[in-house]
Formats: sequence, C-alpha cells, structure tokens
Amino acid sequence: TYSLNRNKIVNLGGNAQLLTQYGGATIITQIGQAANLFYGYQTNGVYESQAAAQATGLSNKTADGAFIPFQGGDMKFVDQNGNKVIDENDRTVIGNPNPDFVGSFSNKLSYQRWTLDALFTFSYGNDIYNSTRAVLESMSGYDNQSLAAVNRWRVDGQVTKTPRASWGDPARNSRFSDRWIEDGSYLKLRSLSLSYNVPIKANFIRSATVY
Repeated sequence: TYSLNRNKIVNLGGNAQLLTQYGGATIITQIGQAANLFYGYQTNGVYESQAAAQATGLSNKTADGAFIPFQGGDMKFVDQNGNKVIDENDRTVIGNPNPDFVGSFSNKLSYQRWTLDALFTFSYGNDIYNSTRAVLESMSGYDNQSLAAVNRWRVDGQVTKTPRASWGDPARNSRFSDRWIEDGSYLKLRSLSLSYNVPIKANFIRSATVY
C-alpha cells in the first residue's frame, strides 16, 4: 500500500494565519501553506566565546521588554528581520509534520513446509517535535537531564552543539526552535512470523502448524 496527502489552506474566515500552542510547540496554519506547520526559531550553533557573542550585537528580548545581550554558550538564533533583536518576529516555519508519503508492504516466503510472513510500515518526509528532549536538555531547573548535558558549553573556545546551563534560562536557549525538530521518517517491522506445517497422519487431526 502507498498513500499520500497534499493540503493547502485557502481560507481562514478572514484571518491570514492562526497560531496554536501545544505541548511547548507553536503550530501555524496560514493561507497558501499546508496545515499545521511548526513555527519557531532557526538556530545556527552555539556561541563559542563571549567575544563571539558580543561581536554580533544581538540582544534577546525578554517577556518584560528588557534587552539582554547574548553571552558565550548561548544558542545562535537567526535574526530573520535584521534588527539585531531576537524576538517573536524572528520566528519562521521550521518543520512540516505532514509526510510526503506513507505505506506498508507485506511478504510471504514459503519453502516446503516452512513459511515466513513479514509486515513493514513506513513514513517519509515528516518532521516531529521531540518535546522530551526539550525538557531533558533545557538545563534550566531541577529536572533530570539527558547525557547531552555532559557536552554543554562551559569555557571560552569550546565548540559544542549544546548551550550552557543557566538557571531559569534567561537567554531562552530552550525556546521552541529547530533544535527540537527531528526527521520523523521511518521503516518499521510491525510483525514477523515463522511457521512450520507439521505432517500429520491421524484420523482426528487434519493439520497442525507451529509458529
């Protein structure tokens, strides 16, 4: 089996777009695009030093309207509008949960009295939001963290993909971004059965199969 779905938003009742918050993710539905796209910040690594962060002149706009310069070990967020401030206006489409296609295939191989049955399913081209990683790699509170925290930024000059640990996350390094978006494509073996047709010579049993 093979199937695909293509959708395009043509009308939102007078709105140009709708934003939905779910599980820490922001989902955008806008005219001219497919439904339910991931909407957040693009990243470009981690500032390896204090000097590198200061050289960009970028500031992070906090919830109370303050502007805090980025530091060494902070995530590099892409300034989409070029105003030197990273805020909600720098969000963009960072992923598409709609797969290019999905399907399944089954196979039966037989030899003499042996039979092998297998069922595979697959999906290709869909992105997923790993909210578990967003919690276990935020490094901003009391929560247990994954082993990724071992590689967090600690000193000037360190090159890593994991930002610094920071209580309360004032630089919002763990905000919803492509850091948490992963390839959701897969090929999965759903079931596998090996059977043997036992030869039977009895009046009260016609056949028997062991699998």
